[in-house]
Amino acid sequence: MPAPFPRLRHGLRGRVGHGVRLLLLAFLLCHPTAVRIRASGTPPTPSAAQPLWSFQPLKLDPPPAVRDPGWCRTSIDPFLLAALESQGLKPAPPASRRALIRRITFDLTGLPPAPEEVAAFEADASTNALAKVVDRLLASPHYGEQWGRHWLDLVRYADTAGDTADYPAPLAWRYRNYVVEAFNRDKPYREFLREQLAGDLLAAQGPPDRYAERVTATGFLAISRRFGFDSENYHHLTLQDTIDTVGQVILGLSLGCARCHDHKFDPISQLDYYKLQAVFAGVGRGNVAFDSDPAAAKKRTGLKAELAALEKNDPAALAKLDSPEFKTIVAEWETHHRGEGVVWQVLDFTKLEST
Repeated sequence: MPAPFPRLRHGLRGRVGHGVRLLLLAFLLCHPTAVRIRASGTPPTPSAAQPLWSFQPLKLDPPPAVRDPGWCRTSIDPFLLAALESQGLKPAPPASRRALIRRITFDLTGLPPAPEEVAAFEADASTNALAKVVDRLLASPHYGEQWGRHWLDLVRYADTAGDTADYPAPLAWRYRNYVVEAFNRDKPYREFLREQLAGDLLAAQGPPDRYAERVTATGFLAISRRFGFDSENYHHLTLQDTIDTVGQVILGLSLGCARCHDHKFDPISQLDYYKLQAVFAGVGRGNVAFDSDPAAAKKRTGLKAELAALEKNDPAALAKLDSPEFKTIVAEWETHHRGEGVVWQVLDFTKLEST
């Protein structure tokens, strides 16, 4: 299975109040062994001979010796070849150029290559022909659509609220588009996580042209399942869904068991669980008005500042009203709207009651 982020080394293609949630970010973005911190008690742990593999530090193993080193082209190939040779197998012959461009195009964009793209690749005799195809596919908007859906599957994205009510969530598509665009822009993974967990807090810190993007990123929290028949009394289940998703997707841990008891082996206590719940319990949910276009947002901010200055009778702002430029703008506006008549419609009473 291909790695979910082909460029994790550089970014996505290659991780209540302001202080509490930002501290949570630091907690989640640290090495996974940070979750070993426990508030009370001593958890049962595996024996020293069998430590939990998932908490071992990452390390680079030296490439194994192989009988046919000439077959290897990348640092990964010796591991693949060694596994084949250990089973008495040999690598398959190289794929044809036609098969190769079909495989890589389907893999990166989910779409077949155009006939002219196949023909051009077959005719390209340069040593970097394949690299040029890969760069072109990574620059395609279809790349984010293909690979962003894997993240959307992990974070249980849907256009409805889920569970029994399952009512529509008409603005969920904005979060979907945010994820697609993040992959296409090769957004760093750390920034990708920060914006989804605390985008509203980051948006308030500026800059203004990032406000819409960061607020939209909190769709990660907003799409938690909700119970339309009794949302207040079942809000704890919405929080449970959020915590489960954060644990499984970001930490690679199933935190749900700690809702009722300490984990037997994973270093997560019940107290840890409810500390996380307290963080997310302070997150309100609702529609937020903002300009999706950064240029419009910047213009609106400037107009609001001018209006505030006029309301304070600022001399410079008042003087601007008498400037030739402003008078020209007003005259153009009046000319444009002069032909628009106001139509009044008188309504007939059908019933009149007094209480």
